[in-house]
Order: sequence, then structure tokens, then C-alpha cells
Amino acid sequence: LETIIEDATPSSGHMQIQNPAPLTGLFEPAVALGTNIQAGQRLGTVYDIEEYKPHEILAQHDGLVLVLRTFPYVEQGESTGVIATKN
Repeated sequence: LETIIEDATPSSGHMQIQNPAPLTGLFEPAVALGTNIQAGQRLGTVYDIEEYKPHEILAQHDGLVLVLRTFPYVEQGESTGVIATKN
């Protein structure tokens, strides 16, 4: 089992671009750091500050939750977490 932190696929190499917040709001994680997650599983939810509407963030691929945002306030486009892929 091997975990790849950085890889050569398009748009990779920068952990900051993974699982971006769809809007500015408050982030609530749905999983714990170190959790194995599957594609389509909810990583967390960003709540719109003005309307408090939930916007789910779903994992794009299977892997290990390597980084998880700790501060609730998040700006649109900021990373909410990093999922390390397994090979």
C-alpha cells in the first residue's frame, strides 16, 4: 500500500486547490482527520452566511483525509480538506 501526497496529474501538486469551498461561509466537517473516504461521500458542508443554506462538499475520489480545515470561516475557493489517493 502506497500513499501519494503529490502527483503529476493535471491540476495537482498544490494541496490548496483540493475540495474548494463553493461559496464563502461556515465549514462543518463530516469526517475526522485520518478517515478513509470514498468518492461521493460527504467531506463536509459549507453554510451560506446570509441564508444559512447548506452546500455539501463531496469527495471526488477514494483516499485518506490527510488535511481537514480547522477554522469554520471559509472563503469561496479555499480548500476545505485534502484527500490523499492510495495506489
